[in-house]
Amino acid sequence: MSRQNAAVILAAGLGKRMQSALPKVLHPCAELPLVCHVIRLAQACNCAPIVVVVSPATKEPVQEAVRQHVGDAAIRFAVQAEPRGTGDAARAGIGALDGFAGDVLLLYGDVPLLQAQTIERLRQARQQACVALLSAKVAQPSGYGRVVRRADGQVTAIVEEKDCNDAQRQLQEINAGVYVCEAGVLRTALAGLTPQNAQNEYYLTDIVAHAAGHGGAQAVVVHDVDEIRGVNNRLDLYEATRALQDRLLRQHALAGVAVQDVAGSFVGLDVVLEPDVTLGIGVQLYGKTVVRRGAVIEGPTVVRDSEIGPRCVVHAFCHLEQARMDEDASIGPYARLRPQAHLKSHARVGNFVELKKATLGEGAKANHLAYIGDAEVGAHSNIGAGTIFCNYDGFNKHRTQLGSRVFVGSNSTLVAPLQLRDGAFVAAGSTLTRDVPGDALALGRAQQVIKEGYANKLRDRFAAQQQANKKKVL
Repeated sequence: MSRQNAAVILAAGLGKRMQSALPKVLHPCAELPLVCHVIRLAQACNCAPIVVVVSPATKEPVQEAVRQHVGDAAIRFAVQAEPRGTGDAARAGIGALDGFAGDVLLLYGDVPLLQAQTIERLRQARQQACVALLSAKVAQPSGYGRVVRRADGQVTAIVEEKDCNDAQRQLQEINAGVYVCEAGVLRTALAGLTPQNAQNEYYLTDIVAHAAGHGGAQAVVVHDVDEIRGVNNRLDLYEATRALQDRLLRQHALAGVAVQDVAGSFVGLDVVLEPDVTLGIGVQLYGKTVVRRGAVIEGPTVVRDSEIGPRCVVHAFCHLEQARMDEDASIGPYARLRPQAHLKSHARVGNFVELKKATLGEGAKANHLAYIGDAEVGAHSNIGAGTIFCNYDGFNKHRTQLGSRVFVGSNSTLVAPLQLRDGAFVAAGSTLTRDVPGDALALGRAQQVIKEGYANKLRDRFAAQQQANKKKVL
């Protein structure tokens, strides 16, 4: 029978070096709060229950972020009443695992790059000792706790840098702050912690010295030092985000996505990209966006929580939010699809066109300078340049419905509620306030008047007015 696995995530620190009112673990890295990266990792490693240790000040915002981004009711929260060190935080966490008898994964809430396969290596090492810890060998170990070994290589302790002697400071194997411990040993070790250090804090690292005398401690050297990169300030956050983006985009490229510029693009963790998708320079994809096979997105373009169908083309400088494009549709350049905009197959939206709560039917076109809001546009209809769907009366929104093969001439104004049935034809420059029957021609503009020779009279009058105005100034 496989052992049970729980996780304790230490996330009580405020992160003052972030210089922000937002707790450090809630700062987003590739859209997801730092602590939620670690929770997802624990879930991927089949840890249950998962305990997040917070401070009294951060409990509510961390709970809300977890609810929003993870939504797992099985996650528990423990409060570290006072900031008395990582060992004290771990004691609060293990207190929420009363009766648990398996292995406990202990780690910090600010390591978004850590991967499940590394945790699995740590678990395997735990089978040979009562505690396994993650370490790394670096050329510049300054700022990190050192892993101390005997001559035979056996781990005996972790010493924080401020407490190191001269010989220990020369060690290049550092502690990554990730542990897998047998629950009973962990409880005993945490109960015996004393603040015998320069900071008068309870160090979690002291559990290693305890384990060395009660079943041994094993250190697993991480393959990629980037995995253990913690976030302490805004620069760390930027670097971690770029490293995560580089990893994600390379994974997408290996899966068949053409990424023209890894450094200049952004793809969120939950974005789905099918093979043969092309991402131009400066493309940003957020949220639950899905891009189907063969679609091309030119950059710079922003897409959020939208679905882009097979073989669609999104030209440069477009913005899509909660929108949907069916197969072979196209938009842009300089187009905007707002929430509930839907382009059906082969529909086209051109430059400086905006849709909101509107559906453009199969093969329908709005190629230039239009606003289409709260509307249904039928198949193969054409919306001329400068057309405005007037959907708001100052109090309520109203819908406009166009049937199939409707032609709306340029610079027209459609005042909702309004219905134009199949085949209706709207003359350019019209303002419509009444429904139009099928195959009818609608004109709603002022009558054109021509006065022969009157242009010269106007010029003379305007010139005289101009001279009079100049004299007044003098």
